[in-house]
Amino acid sequence: MMAPPIAQRHLRSALLVTLVAVAGYMLLLGGLDPTAAFGALAAVPPGIWAAILALSLFNYVLRWLRWHWLLRRGGHAVPAGRSLIMYVAGFAFTATPAKAGEAVRAAYLRGEGVPVARTLSLLYLERWLDGVAVALLTIGAIGLWTGSLVQAVVLVAVFMGLVMVMASRRVMVALRRYCEARSGRITDWLAELLTGIETLLRPRLLAGGIALGVVAWGAEGVGLALIVWALATHVPLELAIGIYAAAMLGGAITLLPGGLGGAEAVMVTGLVQAGAGAGVASAATVICRVATLWFAVLLGAFAVAALALRPPRVESERLS
Repeated sequence: MMAPPIAQRHLRSALLVTLVAVAGYMLLLGGLDPTAAFGALAAVPPGIWAAILALSLFNYVLRWLRWHWLLRRGGHAVPAGRSLIMYVAGFAFTATPAKAGEAVRAAYLRGEGVPVARTLSLLYLERWLDGVAVALLTIGAIGLWTGSLVQAVVLVAVFMGLVMVMASRRVMVALRRYCEARSGRITDWLAELLTGIETLLRPRLLAGGIALGVVAWGAEGVGLALIVWALATHVPLELAIGIYAAAMLGGAITLLPGGLGGAEAVMVTGLVQAGAGAGVASAATVICRVATLWFAVLLGAFAVAALALRPPRVESERLS
């Protein structure tokens, strides 16, 4: 089976972004303190690389488990193996503006009988859950670093209160009714999207999804701490996690492919402010991004290739 047209369309842009990213990383390493930066890259032992890649895999698996759980809650019994490969295939298109290319999952899942609108609803909900999780990590780390445990707990509690108000079913119902009252192609599509989200807005489901996101993204923050420590620089664990989470937020806000530029700028700045030298900070940032973002893109490319060799289940059943 050929890759869906949307996948073929985004593959070229993803490759172009990858080449631009490589050039950008070389400039980053060479522009601040080239001797220290390239020396730091060579100083990271294989064991640390293995550990941070394992933490990234842990992140991907937890997020897929949440995705598969949401699919099941929506009434779609996609086989776990197919669901995993299709989920990972979306990573091949992470390096697209606002990760829009990850909508390729809708094309793949349509072959499994999942409506496109439902997949897009899940994509939106996943983005929201991840955004809340990363924001919680950032707020909690800042609270611990600048104040106390009590201050961190208060900040997190206030933020979660606001989140639950924004995610209430009443808000979603009001938005859906607003769209339904204005007939049109876009508003009808938005109403269908909101309907899919509304069916999954349950306090226990949201709390579980956010908790999984906190653990998943926190694991990659631990990876950043391991990298910095391997470079003989001490940054407290909670601060390293907070810097990583803030970098993910910074990248998301830019809406650039893979958050490129924004995430790296926040990470380098945060590490320098935490006491790391410019060369070490830039090297740690490049290593972290390779082991998180670009490792995911590589796995996604393999998943896309694997899916191209196997037809969708619904399509297979029609042929048999």
